Formats: sequence, structure tokens, C-alpha cells
Amino acid sequence: MIKSITKSKNAQSGHIEMILSFVIFAGFVLVIFVFLNPVTREKLSYTALDSVQSSIFKNLSLSYSSSSIILNSDVSGCFVVDDAIGLFSNLIVFDSKGDIKPVKVVSGSPGKIYVGSAVGRFFKLYYSNAFNTEVFSSSCSNVPPAGTYAFGTLNKESSILYENLADFNKSYIEDYSLLKSKLGLKSDFVYIVYTTDKTILYQDSISKRKVRSVNTLSRDIPLRAITKNAEFIDLIFHLEVW
Repeated sequence: MIKSITKSKNAQSGHIEMILSFVIFAGFVLVIFVFLNPVTREKLSYTALDSVQSSIFKNLSLSYSSSSIILNSDVSGCFVVDDAIGLFSNLIVFDSKGDIKPVKVVSGSPGKIYVGSAVGRFFKLYYSNAFNTEVFSSSCSNVPPAGTYAFGTLNKESSILYENLADFNKSYIEDYSLLKSKLGLKSDFVYIVYTTDKTILYQDSISKRKVRSVNTLSRDIPLRAITKNAEFIDLIFHLEVW
């Protein structure tokens, strides 16, 4: 009888040990699946990275219009054309060599666009309230007849405004929490802005805020910024999010 009882107790003890071992093993597998699953972690993290990038670039971007004027023959000096596409003040004009030309827009029915120091027959136009216009202040009597010039398609475009980068960097340094709130972000981030030849323009955020998570993702984002003079600068925006 004593031997029978002992065997029963040993069997029960063995069953309990097996159950405990299974529970521990199942818990271990669950921890690996929930916390260390690389597929799940990457999917969530890159969604956050996309969200931060989108919010930052929306804050930095400028909407503007672009078009062109094509004359039938070359000009040397100034010319005046009807404003057939509704471009107002803050207009910037480039010639075919990429040189900025002084310009004046006069309202009316129709309005008039005066372009000074003009050379050639092709001119690129950019318009935004944020642009700095070189004003043409002289008079001009060179008015090409209707039908001897044409406007190109009016395009609505958007780019990072180069000058906004300095304001953004200043906001980050002075009050990071306020900037995050304005951007509507939950994730933390740092960034570096540099030119295509690796000249660093802004990296203050790296020294200001240390990365505090091993689960950090980053990417280099090529972008073409536009200045208030409608000149384009190719940059790299390095972003890290955690």
C-alpha cells in the first residue's frame, strides 16, 4: 500500500512538472512572437517613419506656379506681353541661360507683364507670394503683336522652401516639444540636412537629442528645394525616428 501511494504521488508530481514546463515554454514563445518578431516590428516602425517624414515635409513645403513665355523671334532689351494666365506680383522670370530678369506685373483687363534686360526668345516664369521679385522699374515700348508669342502650360507645383529649413531647425532647437505638437507627432526624431557633395547644413538636432531606443529606423531622402529666388538646390534629408 505504501509503495502504491508513493508511485501515485510521483506520477502526479511528474504531470505537474510537465504542465509547468509547457506553460513556461509557451510563454517564452509568446514573448518572442510579440516582442522580437522582426516582420511586425519593421512594419510598425516604417509606418511611423513615413508619418514623421510626411508631417515634416508638409511643414517645409511651398506651393507655387510655373509657366513660360515663348516669343517667335529673339529680343534684346525689354518687352511687354498681356498677362494671359493671371500671374500677379512676386513673379520671377529666367531667360534660357538661367539668369533672373527684372519684371513688373501691372493689373488690368488684361494685365501686363514687363520683362527687362531680356535676351533670347524663351523665358521661364515662377510665381508665389513667398518669392523675392527683382522689380523692373523702367518704361518699355517693345510690345510684340498678338500671335507672335505664347504662354506655356500653367503648372501648380510644390517643393521644400529652402529658407524654411533654417526656421524649422531653429524651432527644433528652441522648443522640440512644441514643434512635435504642431506637427502632430508621437514618435521622436532627429535629422541632418546636407548637400549632394556631403556639405552639412543642419545637424544641431543630433547633439540636442540623443537616440533613446534600439528600435530606431532611418533613411536618406533626396529632395530638390526651391529658394525665394526660385532657384533650385539638391539636398539630402537624413531622418532618424524612434
